[in-house]
Amino acid sequence: MKNISILIPIYEETAALSFSKFYFDQLVLNPTYVLDSKRIDRRDEVEALLGRSVAIYENPGSFYEANFQNFLDLADTDWVLRIDCDEVPNLAMLEHCKKFSARPTDHYCGFDRDDLIWQDDHFDRLAYAPLFVDSQYRLFNRNKVKVIEKVHTPGFHVPKWKLPFPFWHAPRSARLYHLQRVFLSYQQRLEKSARYDSGGQSAQLSLWNTRLDDSFKWKPMRDDALTNIFLQWTQSKEA
Repeated sequence: MKNISILIPIYEETAALSFSKFYFDQLVLNPTYVLDSKRIDRRDEVEALLGRSVAIYENPGSFYEANFQNFLDLADTDWVLRIDCDEVPNLAMLEHCKKFSARPTDHYCGFDRDDLIWQDDHFDRLAYAPLFVDSQYRLFNRNKVKVIEKVHTPGFHVPKWKLPFPFWHAPRSARLYHLQRVFLSYQQRLEKSARYDSGGQSAQLSLWNTRLDDSFKWKPMRDDALTNIFLQWTQSKEA
């Protein structure tokens, strides 16, 4: 992925960051980890965990989109793939990123995202309502999008009518996995959501992010590559 910069913002994550590093190492990819300037006190800790230096972006807000242009200026390429610390792309998503950036049909591309939990040695994914798609616009040409500074957005403008159709949306097989509920305790999720509330998070999203796992319906999620890497990471932590 020589023509794509993978940028991963960091705030308070530790376990999620450890798995993120392990995951991308297994895929022989080297993303740029970017530490929020408000957490500069964590720099030594984070760099020791990653075994590499991190970039710093000046961010006056309570969410990383608050200074998104400064964040994007850290990329080495026109095309950017933004992945959060508690997210990983599956293999099909990474392959689609390479194809899309080589022959783009739009300035950005969206991907379906699954919320996952880990139980009984396997992942389950959230059973969304019929026809609901959690589209996440994560691959984009940073020089051709209109940057916006609003929480829970891609960081750039996407028209509301942009439904998940092929010209600007990846195939359903190309998926982003959200591991927030795997790595954060309920108390940590409350604190994270409160930080987003201060930045203008909607009441609906606040409620969604702080709901207990047992209040959702879950169904088995089959992705052998992700499961195997997760098990390897778990074993490496126990060794």
